[in-house]
Amino acid sequence: MRFNIFFLIIIWLSCNYGVLAHAAVSNTVKTDQPELSVLIRYNYLSPTVYKQFEQKYNVKIKLVYYSSDDDRNLLLLESDGRGVDVVCVDSTSATAYIASGWITPLTDFELKNTQYIDSHWLTQHNLLEKFAVPYFWKVLGIAFHNERLKEPIKHWSNIINPSPSLYSKILMPPTAHETVAITLLSLGYSANSTSINALQKAELTLTKQRPFVLWTSDIRYPATGSINENLWVSAVYNGEAYALMRSGVPIEFTIPSEGSVMILDYLAVAEESEKKQLAATFIDFLNEPHNAAENAHYVAYSSPNAAARALLPEPMQQSPWLYPSLQVMQKLELLLPLPSTATKKISQIYFHLQ
Repeated sequence: MRFNIFFLIIIWLSCNYGVLAHAAVSNTVKTDQPELSVLIRYNYLSPTVYKQFEQKYNVKIKLVYYSSDDDRNLLLLESDGRGVDVVCVDSTSATAYIASGWITPLTDFELKNTQYIDSHWLTQHNLLEKFAVPYFWKVLGIAFHNERLKEPIKHWSNIINPSPSLYSKILMPPTAHETVAITLLSLGYSANSTSINALQKAELTLTKQRPFVLWTSDIRYPATGSINENLWVSAVYNGEAYALMRSGVPIEFTIPSEGSVMILDYLAVAEESEKKQLAATFIDFLNEPHNAAENAHYVAYSSPNAAARALLPEPMQQSPWLYPSLQVMQKLELLLPLPSTATKKISQIYFHLQ
């Protein structure tokens, strides 16, 4: 079949990418109802769930979309954390948000539904326990088209040091931190390594890899449709891969045996919000088991809500893509905030690759 399996990925990327200064929003019709502004990724919240909240609390939800974690950070930096009530923030940025005063402690609010969240996810970051509630977790892996490859892709080295047949056919992660992290793993280092020697080796490796890669800047604004046909292998998160597979796209997905990286997304109440109680109520509403299950089914990412997982369809509950085995989980590294020197070096590496 001529249609490439990664064409849908391209559609997702192009649809989700936008200029944050003109962020897409929903519910633009003005009403007398209070409005709750939620800063979140596109398609990262079930309309069924948030519309139920609107009806129950007589409120309008306004969704402000961001296309990447870097874009979200820039938006909040430019506004100094103002203009939103609920923020979806990842584990690598949340501590910086606390330091910047962008999110408020949750200790003043009664969040009764956090009891349903697996304690493993509640305690990933001691500091964040007081400021944010786990929302989804995701694992970076490799999606590939079996029919176009002589052998399945099973290791990071297969795309970091690719065979000639993959020339200009690989899509890497959309951020500097993730790209360098999997490169470090392929070289035998920790994904969170801050060693200058390790980062220099990663830089040299990625420079050699560059001709094999279609970077996201190329993908989002392709000169012709032919670029879509060239994508054979992609480093993507498990939820993206599962959603594509569920829609009928015949892809394979693997979490490399040498390990991978994991990100935990949180929901937090914005410090500058004038509706803090309502924002906290919304976060708690999302953790009612049936709401969390509906949301997880729609988003197709891994839920930290144990009660919700038990309500998911059997294929999702048993999916090794969404809920890997304990053996696989033990080889995952949560991406952590890095010192400024390492962050600067990683940003420089990524910039020079574009």
